[in-house]
Amino acid sequence: MTINKPVIKNKKVECKTLVLLDAHAILHRAFHALPDFSSPSGEPTGALYGVVAMLLKIIEEFKPDYIAACFDLPEPTYRHDAFADYKGKRAKTDDTLITQIKRSRD
Repeated sequence: MTINKPVIKNKKVECKTLVLLDAHAILHRAFHALPDFSSPSGEPTGALYGVVAMLLKIIEEFKPDYIAACFDLPEPTYRHDAFADYKGKRAKTDDTLITQIKRSRD
């Protein structure tokens, strides 16, 4: 991904860079891609490790001015009203992933 700074009439415009993270998607991907790491107290940390590794890579590569993480809501949204079966056939989320999703907000 390349970030181009805008130019107006041969003048560079100073812009800030914002990176938006789909935190739920990244956590889910890391949870299934990495081993079952855990803290010394036994708390699951594999997905959290994956998110931190990805975040560090993004910071190093893009050097954003701002980063914001977006999370799915725990309750139904307008998508469920529009389509009753939205995410309806998915298996229950693993408890260790739920724990890490909650922890990732810290």
